Amino acid sequence: MSFFKIWRFSLQIAVALFYSNSNVTHSILTRIIKINELKDKEENEFEMTKTHNLTKETENKLKEKFYTANALKELKEGIDDWLKD
Repeated sequence: MSFFKIWRFSLQIAVALFYSNSNVTHSILTRIIKINELKDKEENEFEMTKTHNLTKETENKLKEKFYTANALKELKEGIDDWLKD
């Protein structure tokens, strides 16, 4: 993320240096726009991945609780059966 900030800042300095040359300025500004688009795309992908991972983690925790509850239930039933005998 900071890479994009540094890159964009460097291009903004270049715009200031080459302000009198409109072709160079236009080219640099076009690159800044592309950098912003890439940054936004990267941030969106990061958020989607983060959301997916959190969803999977929650799902895994629920499964773990379910299996633990079933195992405890089976253990209790086994102990109850053993005590009856």
